Amino acid sequence: MIKVGGCLIALATGFGLGLTVAQGSSTEVGQTTSTPTFGVATPVAPLSTVPGTPSYATPHGVLTSWRFHSSGDSAAGSVRLKIFRYTGTGLVFEVLAESSLKTLAPDSAYDFKERIPVDQGDLLGLTAVGGAEVGITVPGTPENRLAQFGGGDISPGQTGTATIAWPDLRPSVAATIESDLDNDGFGDDTQDKCPVDATTQGVCQISFGKLKRNEKRGTAILPVKVPGAGTLALSGKGVVSQQATSAARTLKLLVKPNGKTRGKLSRRGKARVKPVVTFTPTGGPAVAQPKKVKLVKTSG
Repeated sequence: MIKVGGCLIALATGFGLGLTVAQGSSTEVGQTTSTPTFGVATPVAPLSTVPGTPSYATPHGVLTSWRFHSSGDSAAGSVRLKIFRYTGTGLVFEVLAESSLKTLAPDSAYDFKERIPVDQGDLLGLTAVGGAEVGITVPGTPENRLAQFGGGDISPGQTGTATIAWPDLRPSVAATIESDLDNDGFGDDTQDKCPVDATTQGVCQISFGKLKRNEKRGTAILPVKVPGAGTLALSGKGVVSQQATSAARTLKLLVKPNGKTRGKLSRRGKARVKPVVTFTPTGGPAVAQPKKVKLVKTSG
């Protein structure tokens, strides 16, 4: 690996941050490779930079995984992901967060799971322990440039000043950033099954209010309390399907008989149905719950 005396390495030019490309509710930033530019196979600065290379700046959300390919050196060492932010002054950057230390085998690809909240414009970085290299990536236009921090590693909450070292190289690291609609610090795709409710990461819960019957029409209104924005649907044998989409916390669904149930209700004046209410939160999996309902229809 390239020895730089424990320096911190960064990619920088001017400070216009590169754009990320969203894929669904997650975004991929950075890039990694198993064939670095340097002959000693260092994983920290392996890629040449050209206009249009991937951005290393994050959107707002949660970093849920990051990828890295270790050096072919038999003493592969260890690595730690770091999150930086440009302070707006000179080449000064602040460390916001870091992962636990990962011990590496030689020439191996890794996909580490994480849960690190990030904001728009935060920057991927690396600390390679055992090879004395530390890296941070800063997207620039039209090219990224590799810089270094002469003071060595920087802990979260501290700042460091970088200098341009290698203008045509950048570190090899990539990450997945998932949206966080309820701002609970859990990624909506893989870590949070109810992305509209910050109080839980389990499946969304719904509850039913007091049923209000219209005995003249033989229908009923069923209030349903939901944890946040999404789509609410009612379906099932013997009832007319209903659907509502709203950010309201309580929605009212119409329980209306159809087919044989409507005929039975007209003949007997009452009928029992068991519709299924399904809530699909925005950006999350659906949850279904049955509800027994007695419909009543008066004559005249």
